[in-house]
Amino acid sequence: MAALDREQMLLDTLTAVTTTLVDAFDAVDLLQDLVDRCSTLLDADDAGIVLVDGNGELVVIASTDERLCLIEMLQFSSDDSPFAETIRTGAVVTGVSSADIGARWPFVAEAVQECGFQSTHSIPLRFAGRTIGALGIFRATAGGLDASEVLAAQAIADVATIALVHERTTRINTLALEQLQHALDSRIVIEQAKGMIAHRRGVNIDAAWDLLRAKARARHASISVTAHLLLENVITL
Repeated sequence: MAALDREQMLLDTLTAVTTTLVDAFDAVDLLQDLVDRCSTLLDADDAGIVLVDGNGELVVIASTDERLCLIEMLQFSSDDSPFAETIRTGAVVTGVSSADIGARWPFVAEAVQECGFQSTHSIPLRFAGRTIGALGIFRATAGGLDASEVLAAQAIADVATIALVHERTTRINTLALEQLQHALDSRIVIEQAKGMIAHRRGVNIDAAWDLLRAKARARHASISVTAHLLLENVITL
């Protein structure tokens, strides 16, 4: 994508998110929208956001795909992954080729190969002097991000952070933790709903995810609320 086109799309994204933050919003839905936009904005084949939970584990909060290899790669919580390295250092971490990834993070190399990626890029979500998560960008082609792509990716990561900690009060530290935990709890409910849909409809997890998102859109409701109502049998699919 040309730099000028990327700048315009990034501006459109920031404008859309700013409008969302003015009103009540669901953090999980907003983060899902951000990773979906990465496909076009950053020429990503897949993207995802992981957060650090209370036990120091990485948890996927949003992703463009539900393939097991992608989820496993994002959630690999030892130091042997680009995302754990970003959490530890607060820096942008890039694997520019499958050989580079295999040499630096051998435990995630198999998942990278299974997913068909040739490069990975991990961008920090920073808040109050600490790194609370990472934005993962995956491409089927080798190579690093250029300067404009790094700036755009960091802008997306910063917007994701703002969405997680946003609140109209001065009790920001307490509320930030509450927002973070709410987002993590919402993701658990969504995962449970996907499993239930997959079982009841006899489909795989990717198809169950698509059905859940379609149901949420049809109801003009958040994904997490829709998932909760499905689990409680208040609505059916």
